[in-house]
Amino acid sequence: MSTCSILTSIASEPKLEAIPGGELAVCETLTKDNQKIQLRAMARPGSSIANALLAQAVGNLVILTGDLTLDGDGNLPILNLRSLCKGYEDQFLNEVSVTGRLSGQLKEADKSDSSSLAVNRMVAGEEKTDWFRIRCFGANRERLLEAPKGALVTASGILEMRTTKEEKPYVEVKVRVLHMHAKAGAHNAAEGREAVGYSNADFEGVDAPAMPADWG
Repeated sequence: MSTCSILTSIASEPKLEAIPGGELAVCETLTKDNQKIQLRAMARPGSSIANALLAQAVGNLVILTGDLTLDGDGNLPILNLRSLCKGYEDQFLNEVSVTGRLSGQLKEADKSDSSSLAVNRMVAGEEKTDWFRIRCFGANRERLLEAPKGALVTASGILEMRTTKEEKPYVEVKVRVLHMHAKAGAHNAAEGREAVGYSNADFEGVDAPAMPADWG
C-alpha cells in the first residue's frame, strides 16, 4: 500500500487514453523542485475526478491525493487520483506513505542509510511489486539498521526523484517516520479470532454522505 498527497503544477495537457475496458484521463505534473509525476484517473460516466483533471490547464497549481505506484521501469511515480483541488503559490505539500517488506539490501552513507521496500498490489488479478527506495536519518536510521530482511514496515516522508551515478532516475522516499509492524514470518495474534460487538455493517458507512472528489 502506498499513498501520496502533494502540491504540483500541471505540465502537460490532460487527455483521454483508451485502455482495455474504458478510458483513462492522464497528464504529467512537475513539483516545485522539478519532480515529474504522472496523473491517472479512470474516466467512467459521472467520474468527477476524471472530469476535474481534464478541465485543468498547463501551469495550474493543484493539490492531489491518491494511490502511488511506479511505472514498469520503476523510475516514474504514478499517482492514481482520489481527490484534486486548487493549489496556491505559497503552499507546500509533499507527503507519502508506503507499506511493504524490506529487501534487506542496506546501503550506507555518511549521514543516512537506505534500503528497498517491496510494495505489492493487484492488477487484473495478478500481483505486481513496486520497489521504493527509502532513506533514513537519525533515529529512523537506527530502526532501519535493526529491522531484519522481510520485515513489514511503513515509511512516511517526502517523495523525491534522484539519479544514479549513471544518470538513471529512480524514486526515493526521504523518511520522517519509520514504523515496523512485524518481522518476517511473524505470528498473527488475531488469526482465528473475532472482534466482539462489531459486524460488517458497522464499517459499510450506509448513512455516510458521499465525499466529493473535487474540492475546487
